[in-house]
Amino acid sequence: RRTTATMPCAPSCTPTVLANRAGAFSCAARLGWLQSTRGGGLTEHAACTTVAGEFPVECGDCAPLSLVAQPHAASRVVPPAAPPPSPPWHLLKLPRPSPPPPPLPP
Repeated sequence: RRTTATMPCAPSCTPTVLANRAGAFSCAARLGWLQSTRGGGLTEHAACTTVAGEFPVECGDCAPLSLVAQPHAASRVVPPAAPPPSPPWHLLKLPRPSPPPPPLPP
């Protein structure tokens, strides 16, 4: 089986990126661990997705190309909320109209 260092997740997952420290371990060590039996036996794609997501600054360049093409959730534009509905007019307390004037005498 090829190692992550010789078969990167994405072309941008270079030896330099793999050597980056992501906490106590390098990106390569984290990828290797997740692909090991004890670390979960993840596929390379799944391991790259996990490590790039957990350490986007240090290991983000190892994100699989299928994820790189999609905008990050935080950068998506959220459409504005719809305006609140009109108040239910039948529930509003409006002033009562004055009673009609008495009829005129004949």
